[in-house]
Amino acid sequence: STQGVSSAASDVYKRQNLVVAMGVFLWSSGLPLIDHILGKWDFMSLATARSLIAGLFLFVISSYKTRSIPDKHLVKKASLIGLTTYGFGALCMVVGISYSDPVTASILVTLIPVISAFMDLFTTKRSISWKLMLALVFSIIGGLVASLEPDQLNFVFGFGEIAVLAGVFLFVLYSRTTLHYLSFAPQISVLSICTLSGGLGMLILTIVSSGMGNELRYSFEPVYLMPLLFLGIVSMGISIHLWFYGAGRLGVTHAALLQNLVPAFVMLIMLALEHSFDGMKALGGVFVVCAAVIAQTDKKKLSHPEEH
Repeated sequence: STQGVSSAASDVYKRQNLVVAMGVFLWSSGLPLIDHILGKWDFMSLATARSLIAGLFLFVISSYKTRSIPDKHLVKKASLIGLTTYGFGALCMVVGISYSDPVTASILVTLIPVISAFMDLFTTKRSISWKLMLALVFSIIGGLVASLEPDQLNFVFGFGEIAVLAGVFLFVLYSRTTLHYLSFAPQISVLSICTLSGGLGMLILTIVSSGMGNELRYSFEPVYLMPLLFLGIVSMGISIHLWFYGAGRLGVTHAALLQNLVPAFVMLIMLALEHSFDGMKALGGVFVVCAAVIAQTDKKKLSHPEEH
């Protein structure tokens, strides 16, 4: 009987990790698309359109599932979180990719569990297991290796990389804050409000920047419109729902360790699109995939939302 319960718990654990991994893959598929669409769109317009499409998609799904309109209290709290964390984080990510590249951005995203682990230390006062510590070290090494320029043997860490890191930090803050303060409401309703409010906030910033002389560029040609719809609905809308499903059950830090798979996913996607192979970035990807493998052998409970 005890063995049966243990087996069932193990199956649930594996299923939760699989859901998060699927969300990570869908999100990863958006990084090369952002790089492609930026050929015709400016980063402000793209970040705004991406979030608005995702927010509208989630709102439609939420309305269909709950058959109700969220109350004012939820709308106020979720909108505040969406504007201050999710909206700015999504904008930083698009800006970072526009000044960097999808693979480097994907490597830097692996710092999500590192940031979350440090937040764990300050909020839960828990110690970090040696396996998790080793996984975090591998993540950092992978990020550093991927940022190296082989010809010059120095670190390339410019505005694009800083913007991506800012986006990563805001995403971790968004995840933990949402799971802590909005756990009383249906998850799909919370995500729809946060995403839509973040998009509306970016829309206002885009309009203001246009009024200040910033030239807006966009194209609704099918070659750009279809990737944009995929970017909003699948890569952002569906992936964020899968992410929060896992993060709410595994804890943000544990679920975030699966972000170590982002570089591998992006590398495969870029190769499928016939982009050139980058040995240093591939080596960085190997380090972070090793980190994912090590971390998944550590089943210590981490950063559950009710503890924050």
